[in-house]
Amino acid sequence: IERSRYINERYKDYLRSTFEFGKSNLQELFVEQLEQERLFKGPYVDMSFPFQRGHDLNYLIEHDVLCKSFRKLEDVNFSRPLYSHQEESIELIKNGRSTVITTGTGSGKTECFLYPILNDLLRDVEKGNNDIGIRAIFLYPMNALVNDQVDRIRKMLRNCPEITFGFFTAETPEKASANYRIKLGEENEIEITDNELVSREEIRENPPHLLFTNYSMLEYLLIRPNDYSIFKPERLDNWKYIVLDEAHSYYGSKGIEISLLLRRLAGLAHKRPQFVLTSATLGEQGKSEEAIVEFAHSLTSADFAISDVIFSKRISLQGKPKYRIKGADYTAIKEATGEFDNISNIATKYCDSDSTNVSELLYDL
Repeated sequence: IERSRYINERYKDYLRSTFEFGKSNLQELFVEQLEQERLFKGPYVDMSFPFQRGHDLNYLIEHDVLCKSFRKLEDVNFSRPLYSHQEESIELIKNGRSTVITTGTGSGKTECFLYPILNDLLRDVEKGNNDIGIRAIFLYPMNALVNDQVDRIRKMLRNCPEITFGFFTAETPEKASANYRIKLGEENEIEITDNELVSREEIRENPPHLLFTNYSMLEYLLIRPNDYSIFKPERLDNWKYIVLDEAHSYYGSKGIEISLLLRRLAGLAHKRPQFVLTSATLGEQGKSEEAIVEFAHSLTSADFAISDVIFSKRISLQGKPKYRIKGADYTAIKEATGEFDNISNIATKYCDSDSTNVSELLYDL
């Protein structure tokens, strides 16, 4: 419920900032009506089996899958087991393979690509490679998705001054004063550290290791003389990754345009960049692994194998349930309001229990 409200509010913010009318009274009417609208129904409960789990981050660090300085990241739970597909993604991306991560909503796709990329940067720092210049470009279909990453990255890299990052969208100001940083921090209730480049001027002068943008802005970056300085050859010596979030949205004519844009972008690199595509729905649209590989290759021109496509794995229900409780009996239990005899009559229809306590009866049931 909380997440659905969040989505509703963020999407209204997006609509509010996207549609501007020349006349102020029309704008006021639009905003007023937007506040009253419910943009979608729900939320609905989806009864899905839980994802299979793998090792935790502590284990991966101890076994040198992740580097020791990975512990410098903040806002990360090192003892919580990863999902098996997250662990698989870390291994695959670390081994230099372009990857398609097609796992369901809420499956932690961001960690699938962010952890191995940050690990690669932190390993470079351990080796003394602190060169400026882009290491990874993250492409999102719209600004709202870029903004969703802001708070997370800020928290994670708060203790990693060696790793710089920046968000280049239509909302990024041309210049930023010290007061702007303070104001930005107050608005987001977090300190804006020096490794975040908050203006276009800063990003041009000192291209960040992690650049977050959308495909429309990327096209501007490749054709505007001032912005093109970000992609000077000497600043791309360590560039390795291109991440496309929500890759399923790039189809039809838009997909063709993005494909050509990515060819231009990849052509700037000294060696072929490694692509990571994420999607919650590619694997649920009835597409075979071969069709997903073909889609990924057409979009990026990179080589993918079937083994480069990662699906989530779920824990299946073992065995058959002993019984199913009728809906009418749930209602009867609710109406019994804790009366032992009434609840006992219902519970003993389904399970053997000699308890004389209402709470224990309900637990057994």
